[in-house]
Order: sequence, then structure tokens, then C-alpha cells
Amino acid sequence: MNRLKELRKEKKLTQKELAEETDIPYRTLQRWENGESQIKTYKAELLADFFGVSVGYLLGYDDNNFEKQIRIDTLNDIINHFHKTHISLFKTTNETAFWAGFEAAELIVQTEKEMLESKGQEFGGE
Repeated sequence: MNRLKELRKEKKLTQKELAEETDIPYRTLQRWENGESQIKTYKAELLADFFGVSVGYLLGYDDNNFEKQIRIDTLNDIINHFHKTHISLFKTTNETAFWAGFEAAELIVQTEKEMLESKGQEFGGE
């Protein structure tokens, strides 16, 4: 059985609120939560992204939700590294150079995030 109801309740959303947030009909969500019908692949991907979990976890195939934690840990490490680097840069460069470095760091983090999402789709999605 899928984990849709569990994930929805973790976010403190009603079925109607989730329907509005995802543009999935309310009755469809009810059927999925009650096991009356199966979640289609493209909708499972949409919901997995919304909840920040893998498709396998959402559908109940994977008991561990490591993908979400790995993403969070990786991004936290990147943020901490950039924070330390920027403090060091701020102390040793002028303001223009500092902000140029900040923009470059922002680009790197965005690229890393996209790479993580791409890898998540390769390994967790269909």
C-alpha cells in the first residue's frame, strides 16, 4: 500500500488542501489513499517531488527514505562549506569581489541541486 495518507498527514494537509496544491482531483486522492486505484507513474513522480521522497518510498516499495536525508545532508554540507568560504572571502576581499563570489557560489549550489534531483530520478524514479 502507498504512503500517500501518511505523507499528507505529516505535512498537516487535508485531502482538499493536497488536491489544491497538486492540481490532482480530490476524489482521485481519496481513491489512492483508500487503495481503490493505483497511482499512475507521472502522478507518483509529481507527488514524490511534492513530499520530497522517492517514488519507491511513496508507493511503499522502499521502507527506507534515505534519498531525502542524503539530499538534505549533502545540501547542508555544501551550505556550510560556502558559508565558511564566504566568511574568509569577506575578510580578505573588497565588497565587489565578495558579492561576485557569492553569485558564483549560488550558481554552484543550484547546479548541485539539479544534479541531485537528476540522480534521484535515475535511481528512484521511473
